[in-house]
Amino acid sequence: MLKVIGCITQEHDFTQLVIALAVCGLGSVLTVRLFLRARQAESRIRRLHVLLAGLIGGATIWATHFIAMLAYDPALPHGYEPLLTALSLFIALAGTTAALGVAAFSRGGPWLELGGGLFGAAILAIHYTGMAAFQLTGTIQWHNGYLATSVICALTFGALMMNRINHPTTRFCHMASMLIMALAIAGTHFTGMAAMTVVPDLSLPVPPKVVSDATLAGLVLAIYALFLLLGFAAFNIEMQVAKTARARFDHARRYDMTTDLPNRAHLMEYLAALTEEVRQGRVDSVAIVTFDLDGFKTINDLYGHAAGDALLAELSHRLRATQTPCDFVARSGGDEFVLVCAGHASPAIISARVRDLSTLLANPFRHGEAQLEIAASFGIACCPEHGTDLLEVNRHSGLAMFRAKADAYLDTVHFSPQLDADNKDRLALVAALTHALERQEFTLNYQPQTDIRTGETAGFEALLRWRNPTLGHVSPERFIPLAEQSGLIRHIGRWVLREACGEAASWSRPLGIAINVAPQQLVQPDFAEEVSDILIETRLAPERLELEITEVSLIEDQEKATRTMSMLKAMGVHIAMDDFGTGYASLATLQAFPFDKIKIDRSFIAGVHANTQKAAIVRATILLGRSLEIPVLAEGVEAEEELAFLRRENCHCVQGYYYAKPMPADRIEGYLASVTDGRKRAAG
Repeated sequence: MLKVIGCITQEHDFTQLVIALAVCGLGSVLTVRLFLRARQAESRIRRLHVLLAGLIGGATIWATHFIAMLAYDPALPHGYEPLLTALSLFIALAGTTAALGVAAFSRGGPWLELGGGLFGAAILAIHYTGMAAFQLTGTIQWHNGYLATSVICALTFGALMMNRINHPTTRFCHMASMLIMALAIAGTHFTGMAAMTVVPDLSLPVPPKVVSDATLAGLVLAIYALFLLLGFAAFNIEMQVAKTARARFDHARRYDMTTDLPNRAHLMEYLAALTEEVRQGRVDSVAIVTFDLDGFKTINDLYGHAAGDALLAELSHRLRATQTPCDFVARSGGDEFVLVCAGHASPAIISARVRDLSTLLANPFRHGEAQLEIAASFGIACCPEHGTDLLEVNRHSGLAMFRAKADAYLDTVHFSPQLDADNKDRLALVAALTHALERQEFTLNYQPQTDIRTGETAGFEALLRWRNPTLGHVSPERFIPLAEQSGLIRHIGRWVLREACGEAASWSRPLGIAINVAPQQLVQPDFAEEVSDILIETRLAPERLELEITEVSLIEDQEKATRTMSMLKAMGVHIAMDDFGTGYASLATLQAFPFDKIKIDRSFIAGVHANTQKAAIVRATILLGRSLEIPVLAEGVEAEEELAFLRRENCHCVQGYYYAKPMPADRIEGYLASVTDGRKRAAG
């Protein structure tokens, strides 16, 4: 150890030695950092980083060796054999790259440390090839002990460096690996130099074509600088590529691909930042307009999603063209957009902006030869009137938009506290509805359907009832639409079907049972199979089951609905058109679908005897049914005069309070007995 210290302090120029150590330290830091990036990169980029790390690491070992050799003063004429010097550079670059490649592409185990050992072997090969290139007027004798120490130093520090890189136990391990690499290079060199003893022999001339110290110094600095510049250039290029990729990823994360407008994530970030500006008083008013396109699904269905995407892209161009510097426009999802107006949110300005948006949407969109026309429903909420947290104001704007969309007569709704209260009530109702089935809160009532000519009961309609311990009796008009919107109707509908079929199968007379089917049930791929399974389970004859379907069910997905109805009819199940006359194209629907019964909606029956228009509609419907050989049932019959009118028009069946209110299952047999007794008394 003393000999090594003496070699460093007594046989080397201090200034050049400091330069060699500086080159060694800088190169170690760069090599380890590049290697760390290589371990974290995907395969293609990993190869680039390994190559860069190998070139800079090899150049560092080579430059450190020869700068240290330049610092060494043997006090004899000397030089460097050019071919061996060049060979040592090749060994440095190839050996280091190979060693780092083994470690970088290994999957763990001893291969990591083996790569470090190969790195140490490369240091040894460079050192002793470089020493072979060292020519002087004398001979060199080697001390075996120090030779062995240099080998141990190189291999041990090389393996330890790789171990700390790949198995860090503290946050300082990567820094330690840089220091260990520098120790491997410097320790191997100076231990190897201590192993060398120069014996002067002036009779041995220095070969004439050796490289002098001055020439070697210039070559070493030029080559090392070249590799550093090459490494830095390649590293910077890769960093720019990575920066561009990150920018594209960030853009994709924050912007919608179809419209290139800010997406919902970007909108939330913007609103959070704008909320802070509002709280600090830099922005005094903000209006948020949420609008949803009406009829967009129809365009997708008729012309395809490419047409829908083209329409959205064109709409985004129009929105940007009319956008002011204080506006922020985002596509929050699907066909829903949000306009945020900051700092100029007076009611007059916002109303004008909404009119501008309506005009912008009113201009037809072209797709090929087709002209696509859409409208929108608008919801408006303002800050500070409706809150200072703009995320909450945005939610209020959405609530107002949904109210406008649900109203056939309004296209713009301003938020009010009542909307929020209604929404909270709705959410509470949905939450209660979610658990109603498992808590057995549902029951079925049955309303008789009566043959108007004979007065006999032709069947019953099953009507769903819900009594909640907290909410009490909840009207079907309230909870059934919520069940359809939330998707719960499929589970509830399955329960109704099984319960009603089971009840009907227990009756003493083989009467029909009518059950309402929601649109979501009808488009289920396995709905017909589900009905078949329930019929088999309850042992109810298929011809006794009548499924009532509204026109909305058919409009939503005509192809699926037709296929399901055909399968049901093939089983023997009857299909009735419910709420006839309230749809958009009832006559066309009757022509397109195979119905077994028409049910006239109760809204046409109430007061039909005293209303000329209602009478004409009901009379025409009964005549239509007779022409198509489809029985007609009138719902909601409550008065003698209504029944008399329907009897005169030869309506087949009636249903309503005039005969009986909906009743629980345990009263059905008694009701049937009373009807039979009443007919006997009337006949006798």
